[in-house]
Amino acid sequence: MSSGYPWTAWIFWIGGALLALSGLTLLTWSLFWDRSKGRRRCPRCWYDMSATPALICSECGKVAKRERKLGKTRRRWRLAIIAFLGVLSGGWLTLMPKADRDGWWSLVPNRVLIAGLPFAGSIDDFWCKEMARRVALGTPFQDPRFQSRFGAPNYKLTAREWEQFFDRCVAGDVLARPLSERWKQKYGELIHAWTQSGLFEVDPEAEAAQHKLWTLPLHLEVSSRPVWPHDAAPLVECSLQNWWPIVASPRALVTPRTPNPATILVGDSPDRWLILDNSTDEQMTFDVVYEGIPNQPGLATPSTETILIPIRRGGSAADYLTPVVSPDMDAAMRSLRYQVSQYRDGKGRRISFDTRSTQVGAFNGVAVGVVFEFTLNGEVVARQPVWWQAGAIRENFLPFAPPEGNMDRVFMAAPNETAMIRVRSDPNIALRVLDCDQYWEGEVTIPLKIVTR
Repeated sequence: MSSGYPWTAWIFWIGGALLALSGLTLLTWSLFWDRSKGRRRCPRCWYDMSATPALICSECGKVAKRERKLGKTRRRWRLAIIAFLGVLSGGWLTLMPKADRDGWWSLVPNRVLIAGLPFAGSIDDFWCKEMARRVALGTPFQDPRFQSRFGAPNYKLTAREWEQFFDRCVAGDVLARPLSERWKQKYGELIHAWTQSGLFEVDPEAEAAQHKLWTLPLHLEVSSRPVWPHDAAPLVECSLQNWWPIVASPRALVTPRTPNPATILVGDSPDRWLILDNSTDEQMTFDVVYEGIPNQPGLATPSTETILIPIRRGGSAADYLTPVVSPDMDAAMRSLRYQVSQYRDGKGRRISFDTRSTQVGAFNGVAVGVVFEFTLNGEVVARQPVWWQAGAIRENFLPFAPPEGNMDRVFMAAPNETAMIRVRSDPNIALRVLDCDQYWEGEVTIPLKIVTR
């Protein structure tokens, strides 16, 4: 069937309808059919008492409390219960094809889900998960990680339901005010469930409703380790949170208040890490300028914000990271792939670095903080700190610190030169992977492949 139902769905629909209709007929008969129609009857045995002027039944001896009791409608409650179960069973049968295609949650109306959002906790609650599935419009997602989290239903919201959804997200609720942590975990993630699907579609009549999301401001998340060793340069990670309705590439300029500040652009650029000076104070101040959306000034207003985070000092890297010495991890590091592609026209080059050998579950929670020593014909010509998180994680960013030495010599190396990379672990660099308390300790050498295109 073009609707996605198999032909056997008709059996459930027809059988369920007949069963529900039969149950409804029996329910009506058992509760309302046998009326007294002016006759005097015993309320216990239903004996005809028309010839008996008293309130005492001559058949069973039941004494009625008042004359009105003798005119009751006879109700067969056992049959009514059976009939009611038949109605429920019939309805259940008719709904089975839809539940089998879309899941039982699909039977809950959209408006009921939206109205119940204030009572849900976070995006991981079953209520919010179902709402996330629906606002993602039901088209199968390209990203299997998103698909495994939210599923892929095939139903949409009406214009009025979209409006109610956006109103609820903008307003939040008593326990989840806009931009609070609870709001981000619930309404912020619901908005992302819609925008991250890559569809950005709503009912044409609800186009104006989605613009309410522009009233939600941008927000920069700045995170770091609570304590850094005295001999390590602290690192802060910046992430721009955006709940706007279209892919707009908003940007923010982040500047730490240091003697020699280095401003980074967060948003449509890969920069998201700031490496601070070793002399960083216990409290770090960041000035943030939200640029809004370039060339679309009517959609968002530029703004500024000041963010404070604590930077404590104490101990050494060994106090915060446990070394992992593992032959399996060493083998995974030897399987790293680093390739430089040179273009014959001299107009550019491309670096390809593959860390998939370390992205397995056996290495979960292990940080990789290393120094790449680039050697040509046995001579070290450049060094560069690199760090990433090993293990089976959903997303992995590969940040590089500025290199030291002659990296142009590396990039312009001839294919016949012997190019290698000595990969040496460094716990102070591994500290830059903020979510780990272990790090790989070791040293390996991998080939540097030079390709001319």
